[in-house]
Amino acid sequence: MTVFKGYMKILKKNIGLVIIYLVIFSPLPWLFRQLPAKNIWKILKKREWILLLQIMIRVLFLML
Repeated sequence: MTVFKGYMKILKKNIGLVIIYLVIFSPLPWLFRQLPAKNIWKILKKREWILLLQIMIRVLFLML
């Protein structure tokens, strides 16, 4: 129980970072599940997704 309480203290202290990671990385499995593998590699090679990721990160940091 002591380890759990310590873990919760650290988690509460860094809740902003946890939310950022969840918002950024939670759509990725959904995207990979929806698209066939060949389309995913085409999207990743075009690097069009980088702009969207940069916008998401900037908005999240502005919210903190």
